[in-house]
Amino acid sequence: MKQVFVRFAEERDNPQFTAWMNAAQDINLFDPAVMSYPTTRTLLAHNGEALVYMPIQNALMMESLAPKPGITPIEEAIALREITKAVALLASQQQIRETYFLCKDERVVKFASAHGYEVLPWTTMRMRLK
Repeated sequence: MKQVFVRFAEERDNPQFTAWMNAAQDINLFDPAVMSYPTTRTLLAHNGEALVYMPIQNALMMESLAPKPGITPIEEAIALREITKAVALLASQQQIRETYFLCKDERVVKFASAHGYEVLPWTTMRMRLK
């Protein structure tokens, strides 16, 4: 088996990348808008011939909500709104076009989805790097 290397895709790879991305629509969750994000780059795994393309982008993760015990729902909603604005400002400063917010509290999910967040139906995976 040949050694596999990774490099950034180049302009000359675009036709193949596009064809392969279209051919994989049943298994990938490709969002064409991501390709216009300032931080998006596409990686290409190859062994002398192309094997796999993977667009990557920078995003901001809103990690974990920790509200004050006994906080009123309106106070929590206002605080979350202001934190969201601050995160949007930080993202804008870094030319990041997406933020993610992991949450299992259904009332927070309901609030967030009514205020610009999109509930995603896909599995989320994490790899901790040291």
